[in-house]
Amino acid sequence: MARLKFLAFAGIAMLGGSTVYAQQMPASCNTDPAIVSFKLEKGLSQQYRAVVQVNNLGSKHWQSAPGLQRLLVTFRNARTGNPITQSFDLPTGANAGGSMVIDTTPFIPGAFDTQANPFAPKSMGGSADVRINYGPSVAGDGNPYNDDRNLNNNWRAASQNQVLNFVTSADRFRNY
Repeated sequence: MARLKFLAFAGIAMLGGSTVYAQQMPASCNTDPAIVSFKLEKGLSQQYRAVVQVNNLGSKHWQSAPGLQRLLVTFRNARTGNPITQSFDLPTGANAGGSMVIDTTPFIPGAFDTQANPFAPKSMGGSADVRINYGPSVAGDGNPYNDDRNLNNNWRAASQNQVLNFVTSADRFRNY
């Protein structure tokens, strides 16, 4: 499972091979975009989608320019290894303690492999993750209202075992 690392001296968070830029937080940073809900849903004909909710858990109003921060949802098919990524802009404003956005990907055919293979049992299923990505200009824009005081709540994942258990179950959705 990938781990989020925050290098405070550089203001850069690294997630797997991806770099997430975030401003080094002063003690007075009071905004906190956070992924509070990540749900996978089954559709018809082996299609899957994700529903993600992001809230500002901070005590101050979130305010940012458009396009500086995005929500990335990635599905990875276990058999092919191919990632399918959906990207959404986060809103430019959100009240303290309030919901920022609830994004839903379209239903994606082939997001996860649902065909059993007796010669490669681990090829069934896949994985999924969601994360908040910051553009490099957020780190030095001087705007304390688009900072993020806690980068640890900017990522959630469903492992290959969790997805395998979900796709082989009768459940319509699972929360992660």
